[in-house]
Amino acid sequence: MSTVLVKEIENKVFEEIESFREENVVLKILLKEYVKKSIDYEKLLKESINLLDKYQEELEFLRVGKNSWTDEVVKHYFTIKDLQKALDIVGKEIMIYELNKNNK
Repeated sequence: MSTVLVKEIENKVFEEIESFREENVVLKILLKEYVKKSIDYEKLLKESINLLDKYQEELEFLRVGKNSWTDEVVKHYFTIKDLQKALDIVGKEIMIYELNKNNK
């Protein structure tokens, strides 16, 4: 009788061990997927930060350029005393500048 009980206990223990092994396999798979996704998210986050830095630099450049063109309009306005003509002149200057910049 005791051998039957011992066998039964051993079977239960082996079943539990097998169950733990199966759970361990599943957990390993989940962990690998999580690590992979974390790495992917980290790469995406770094790329996003780099793009944000790039766009911030571009915005700063545009802000400086806008101020320069505004100064040009003011200079022309004080010379010719006509805002629309000053805007037209600077608008043409901007177009020429952009065309030349794109041809480089």
